[in-house]
Amino acid sequence: MSLASVHAHPHRRLLLILVGLALIGGTILRLAWLSEMEWKDDESWTFEHAQQIGSGAAWYWTGMPASVGIPNPGLSVWIFSLPAIRLHDPVSMTASVAVLNIAALAAFMGLALTRIGRDQRLTWLLGTVLLCVNPVAVMASRKLWAQDVLTPCTALVILAFLSRRSRWGSFAWGLSGTLLGQIHLSGFFFQAALVLWSLLDSRGRDDVESDAAPQSPPQPGPCWRAFACGTALGALPMIPWVYQLLFNKQGQAATNPREPVTLALRLQMIRRLFGFLFLNPLGLTPTYVYFRTDFWSFLRGPVILGRATCLVLAAHLAIAGLFGLGLLNRLARWFEREKGAGAAPGLRDRLSLLWSNRAEERWLPSAVVVIYTLILLLIIPMAYYHYLIICSWFLSIALVQFLRTSFPRRGLAVVLAMGLLQFLLSLGLLWHIHEHGSTADEYGSPYRLQAEDPGGRRSASNPSLHPEWPLANGLALLAGAEVDLRQIGSRPILV
Repeated sequence: MSLASVHAHPHRRLLLILVGLALIGGTILRLAWLSEMEWKDDESWTFEHAQQIGSGAAWYWTGMPASVGIPNPGLSVWIFSLPAIRLHDPVSMTASVAVLNIAALAAFMGLALTRIGRDQRLTWLLGTVLLCVNPVAVMASRKLWAQDVLTPCTALVILAFLSRRSRWGSFAWGLSGTLLGQIHLSGFFFQAALVLWSLLDSRGRDDVESDAAPQSPPQPGPCWRAFACGTALGALPMIPWVYQLLFNKQGQAATNPREPVTLALRLQMIRRLFGFLFLNPLGLTPTYVYFRTDFWSFLRGPVILGRATCLVLAAHLAIAGLFGLGLLNRLARWFEREKGAGAAPGLRDRLSLLWSNRAEERWLPSAVVVIYTLILLLIIPMAYYHYLIICSWFLSIALVQFLRTSFPRRGLAVVLAMGLLQFLLSLGLLWHIHEHGSTADEYGSPYRLQAEDPGGRRSASNPSLHPEWPLANGLALLAGAEVDLRQIGSRPILV
């Protein structure tokens, strides 16, 4: 299938040029000032252990302790030992992670062009455009962290999932999805979401087609036997991890004490998770995560010729404005439709539309995100923004679907404007780190400054909300920040 077969759009050549520019822009954002990457305990741990494995000096059966109180499987560090065989400094190893993520962007574009039907191809392609420049995706491509290789691995899982109606596709889906969970535990939840959607999709098609003749030949479901074989093969490397979970519980409790799960903790987790569901695809999460105390300085940037341009602030307001206007348009259209609607379509008609042969490409991204979110709500005690990195592509596609349906006439222009704004936000984020260097926030002191002054490393373990910056606090609270009221007399501390 050629590139010219992109959705029959009157400006498809211009669109393909913009897609190429987005890929170039995403490449620049992931490789620019790479020596100023985030460098704290997790990144240092990953580098040291990967180097030891790569040199043959040691071997580790399990990975870094996870935030849920158990260690990660060994594959989470083994995957970094491959580049460590030839690369022996943090910057070059991080560059290999960035290159993998750039390749993932190209793979997503290839998937959209070759595996998605004409009706939804443009939407999936524009979702990839937003992913190229999204600040969350950019920052999740620039450090030695297991979560930073989730996007490239997710591309393989999605490719196998879209091929699941063949025996080898189902086998590859089971194998790749099981390995994905061993890189980061969120991969198991993502694979479970895909399995549940596939079961619902197959059951829905059977129920609808049992009463009505399909308009086109029905598509077969996954080959579950092949899927089980792939899953079993992929589970072999996690045997040492399972042994650790079963027989070393005391050591886990000593190194990773878990806070009792209370109602207040669950409510905080729900608030954080849903906050990130909105902030991540819009690209506003890094503002909350990295610049809680340096927020105003970040918003004023970039500083050019000694003058604050406030372009970052303008990008924030424009992104929030586009999203808010889209919500208002959706509500207005819904009220108009309800007011002038006649007889509502029956349940059978709705199911027929939902499970038509090509409807999966429309509903898959949003459905998997919803199922994945429900799984997180049921299982994990606390939510962090990086739990949604694995859904970044689907979240971007869902945002494109929202914008195109909210602005029927100007949907493409609005999506491209959103992409440009997110590019400016990503560039402003990297520029601020480059200009200001060390910060007391979550990002901490960049690697370059720590390498130049090893004794001057600044701790970023206790970032704070600033009592005089309500906009920064608002973003933090939207993402689930909890203010310790004991510190109201001085500076509220984020816990």
